[in-house]
Amino acid sequence: DGGEYWRFLLDTKSGKWTRFADIPDQIIHASFGPDNKLYLLSIKDAPSGKVIRIDPAKPDLAKADVLVPGSDATIQGFVVTKSKLYTQDVLGGPSQVRIFDLKGKASGTVPIPPISSVRQIVAMDGDEILFRNQSYTEPPAWFTFEGKSKPSVQKTVMAMTSSVSFADAEAVREMAPSAKDKTSIPINIVRRKDMKLDGQSPMLLTGYGGYGVSLMPGMNPIY
Repeated sequence: DGGEYWRFLLDTKSGKWTRFADIPDQIIHASFGPDNKLYLLSIKDAPSGKVIRIDPAKPDLAKADVLVPGSDATIQGFVVTKSKLYTQDVLGGPSQVRIFDLKGKASGTVPIPPISSVRQIVAMDGDEILFRNQSYTEPPAWFTFEGKSKPSVQKTVMAMTSSVSFADAEAVREMAPSAKDKTSIPINIVRRKDMKLDGQSPMLLTGYGGYGVSLMPGMNPIY
């Protein structure tokens, strides 16, 4: 949970293992890209995560390229395609998927449904990705994203269905200042679309904070 890993590379020709990252380096995820470079997710000096890249032939973290620096978005994971890098982020619960080229230049975000969560991303051919998304009112489904000059998101047939419709409900996101130090606390509200906002409606309030875990939007149609 704290990113306490050693990282090793295997030379398949010689069978030799080389440790290129120690526990203090805090590398919590590693993945090869189509360019045969090694992409790493690090939380060292970046509690929300940063994406760096090294040459596996000379795996020196001191010479790593920082492609995505730390920010307010917490990076949960990433995928590398032919010419794109997609980061799977969480923003106080809901997700976002940012798009970068392989030099680290940002080019916007994937237009996922609002106030929803992305639980998994899979790299496809070219720069296309497949991602699993769900919200408070829509059950999990897989979507494709082309990643071209005029990108679009398409829902696939790989989707769960619910016997109950939540078409009369909406999810909205608000920010509330904490009483102690005025820190902005995100609040996700699920309510009927025709609800009168007069302060008279009953409400069930839940919250959680700890261990770097966020309550992400989700719906399980089995229950």
